[in-house]
Amino acid sequence: MQFRASVMHQRKEQHENQMQVFINKKGTELHAKIISEAKSELIKVENIRKVREKEEADRKRMKEKEAKDRAEGKIPVDEEGGSGGWARGSV
Repeated sequence: MQFRASVMHQRKEQHENQMQVFINKKGTELHAKIISEAKSELIKVENIRKVREKEEADRKRMKEKEAKDRAEGKIPVDEEGGSGGWARGSV
């Protein structure tokens, strides 16, 4: 009976050790996956931020160019203060 108890104790310890190794392995894999996904999302957010900054800079540059052209008389100004032509709202 004592032999069987010692064998069962060894099996139980071996099983616990194997479970701990398995948990550590899965935890490491999950950690790597989470880090990879987080880096991917960070890249997406950074790209969106860069695009928005560029769009804002382009809008600012266009407004400055339009104001300069208006001041030089290159763009005609209609009665309502907008530019003529196919601009939105000119009827």
